[in-house]
Amino acid sequence: MRTVFLTNAAWHLTLTVMRSLGRRGVKVIAGDTAICKLKSRYCQRYTCYPDPRSENFVNALYNIINEMRSDVLIPMGNATIIPISMNKKLFEELTSVPIPDFDKVKTAYDKYESVHSASNIGIPVPETYLVRNEKEMERISQRIEYPAIIKPRESEGSAEGVMRINTPEEMRDVYKKLSMIYGDVVVQEYIPGGSEQMRMVNVLYDRNSEPVAIFTARKIREYPITGGITTFGESTWEPEIAEMGQKLFDAWKWYGVAEIEFKVDPRDGVPKLIEVNPRFWSYLQLPIYCGVDFPYLLYKVSLNERVRRVEKYKVGVKYIHPLKDVLSVIGIMRSGRAIHVLRSYKGEKTYAILALDDPLATIGKILSDLEGIMRKKGRRKEGNIEGGEMKRCSLRGCRKK
Repeated sequence: MRTVFLTNAAWHLTLTVMRSLGRRGVKVIAGDTAICKLKSRYCQRYTCYPDPRSENFVNALYNIINEMRSDVLIPMGNATIIPISMNKKLFEELTSVPIPDFDKVKTAYDKYESVHSASNIGIPVPETYLVRNEKEMERISQRIEYPAIIKPRESEGSAEGVMRINTPEEMRDVYKKLSMIYGDVVVQEYIPGGSEQMRMVNVLYDRNSEPVAIFTARKIREYPITGGITTFGESTWEPEIAEMGQKLFDAWKWYGVAEIEFKVDPRDGVPKLIEVNPRFWSYLQLPIYCGVDFPYLLYKVSLNERVRRVEKYKVGVKYIHPLKDVLSVIGIMRSGRAIHVLRSYKGEKTYAILALDDPLATIGKILSDLEGIMRKKGRRKEGNIEGGEMKRCSLRGCRKK
């Protein structure tokens, strides 16, 4: 039996991958900085490793992979994919690592470089500026149109530190806070409209940088409602954005999975690239349910097994994150926007976290999510920027000594 090692064991996305692989008879081992209290039946062993931002992470993970004799190593979060990609050749002494080389991961992870690269090959993007110091901030604050979006150049999650700014004075204030936590920031043209204008492209490429699967979806709701993870979405097939997504990853000669987020600009009707995630995406359960089992396909690709390109899947299926979609609905209603909740839930559906055949993990993840929501509410009351308690995830990473 082949063995796959997954990082970020506590994440609901990792639970989705565990179930995908485990149901197909693949042995799954998962690690994190702490052991999960209620474990999935589809994960045969849990283990701990140091903080991925620490100097001894690479050494510790190398020893774990060696001890476990894992056939495949899949980093699930940005904080783990960076040091693993930096040390990819080292880990490949022991196991298969189905991710691109570090230079490609770096381009995708860097919110300024990815937009700049996309623009160079003709993919529409919003106006984007890199701010590395106060002098640049002052210059840019006087030339941009408001409102605008400011966000970290690098961050672990798509919603961390993302804020809307309405005046030069507000930009100065927010820049000081963000730069202290994250370093360089990106200022981006604001595209009007809400989450319903977001479009996503999910891809899987094989070792030869040939596309194996391309899936498109639209976001309907998110949490936080000002730019967070998808809490309610729908499977689609949109050839225009699929073609743009493939164009970018073809140019990068990609390997493995990734996601691109576009936002349809109501001023001209053009989808514009917002950012790239060089890993699995939070609503992964949606394509799996629709017939595109990205984790299992990635597993087969990593072992150099022959797979057929996925050509068809179900469209019109709804994806729901049970807890966070409730919070999204509440936030939308509080903001005064109309929402037809019951009508939106009509049709075929699939859910994050929930699985009747894996009850302990379902309960454990619901409890940990509730705990996390309460912690974030506490931080907001204290006036902290969301994500600010985290150490910055740097592209410098760590190397094995």
